[in-house]
Amino acid sequence: MKSFRRRHLAAALFRAAFLVVVLVFSHLTSAAAAADAPLLPPGWNAKEAADRVLAGLVNVSVPEVKGAHDAEMALVHGRP
Repeated sequence: MKSFRRRHLAAALFRAAFLVVVLVFSHLTSAAAAADAPLLPPGWNAKEAADRVLAGLVNVSVPEVKGAHDAEMALVHGRP
Protein backbone atom coordinates (compact mmCIF):
# COMPACT_ATOMS: atom_id res chain seq x y z
CA MET A 1 0.00 0.00 0.00
CA LYS A 2 2.85 2.41 0.79
CA SER A 3 4.38 1.73 -2.60
CA PHE A 4 1.15 2.78 -4.31
CA ARG A 5 0.95 5.95 -2.22
CA ARG A 6 4.55 6.83 -2.99
CA ARG A 7 4.04 6.32 -6.70
CA HIS A 8 0.83 8.32 -6.59
CA LEU A 9 2.55 11.13 -4.68
CA ALA A 10 5.54 11.08 -7.05
CA ALA A 11 3.23 11.27 -10.07
CA ALA A 12 1.29 14.16 -8.52
CA LEU A 13 4.50 16.04 -7.75
CA PHE A 14 5.76 15.46 -11.28
CA ARG A 15 2.50 16.78 -12.75
CA ALA A 16 2.62 19.83 -10.48
CA ALA A 17 6.23 20.58 -11.40
CA PHE A 18 5.45 20.12 -15.09
CA LEU A 19 2.47 22.47 -14.80
CA VAL A 20 4.61 25.12 -13.12
CA VAL A 21 7.22 24.88 -15.88
CA VAL A 22 4.55 25.15 -18.58
CA LEU A 23 2.88 28.14 -16.90
CA VAL A 24 6.17 29.99 -16.41
CA PHE A 25 7.24 29.33 -19.99
CA SER A 26 3.88 30.42 -21.42
CA HIS A 27 3.94 33.58 -19.31
CA LEU A 28 7.43 34.47 -20.49
CA THR A 29 6.62 33.89 -24.14
CA SER A 30 3.30 35.76 -23.99
CA ALA A 31 4.95 38.69 -22.17
CA ALA A 32 7.62 38.89 -24.85
CA ALA A 33 5.00 38.77 -27.61
CA ALA A 34 2.89 41.42 -25.89
CA ALA A 35 5.88 43.73 -25.56
CA ASP A 36 6.39 43.63 -29.33
CA ALA A 37 2.72 44.04 -30.31
CA PRO A 38 1.16 47.51 -30.43
CA LEU A 39 -1.52 48.18 -27.85
CA LEU A 40 -3.96 49.72 -30.34
CA PRO A 41 -4.48 48.83 -33.98
CA PRO A 42 -3.05 51.24 -36.56
CA GLY A 43 -5.44 54.06 -37.44
CA TRP A 44 -7.62 53.57 -34.35
CA ASN A 45 -9.56 56.72 -33.52
CA ALA A 46 -10.73 57.09 -29.91
CA LYS A 47 -13.41 59.67 -30.73
CA GLU A 48 -14.98 57.50 -33.43
CA ALA A 49 -15.00 54.49 -31.11
CA ALA A 50 -16.61 56.52 -28.33
CA ASP A 51 -19.19 57.95 -30.74
CA ARG A 52 -20.15 54.41 -31.82
CA VAL A 53 -20.60 53.37 -28.18
CA LEU A 54 -22.66 56.47 -27.34
CA ALA A 55 -24.82 56.00 -30.44
CA GLY A 56 -25.75 52.53 -29.22
CA LEU A 57 -26.86 53.63 -25.75
CA VAL A 58 -30.54 53.51 -24.91
CA ASN A 59 -32.22 55.72 -22.34
CA VAL A 60 -33.94 53.51 -19.77
CA SER A 61 -35.17 56.19 -17.41
CA VAL A 62 -37.89 58.81 -17.40
CA PRO A 63 -37.07 62.53 -17.68
CA GLU A 64 -37.63 63.00 -13.92
CA VAL A 65 -34.50 60.95 -13.18
CA LYS A 66 -31.68 63.47 -13.04
CA GLY A 67 -28.63 61.26 -12.58
CA ALA A 68 -27.21 57.82 -11.96
CA HIS A 69 -27.45 58.31 -8.19
CA ASP A 70 -31.24 58.25 -8.53
CA ALA A 71 -31.27 54.86 -10.22
CA GLU A 72 -31.65 52.92 -6.95
CA MET A 73 -34.12 55.31 -5.34
CA ALA A 74 -37.82 54.52 -5.52
CA LEU A 75 -40.27 57.42 -5.56
CA VAL A 76 -43.77 56.70 -4.24
CA HIS A 77 -46.32 59.48 -4.57
CA GLY A 78 -43.50 61.99 -5.18
CA ARG A 79 -41.57 61.06 -2.02
CA PRO A 80 -38.46 58.93 -1.59
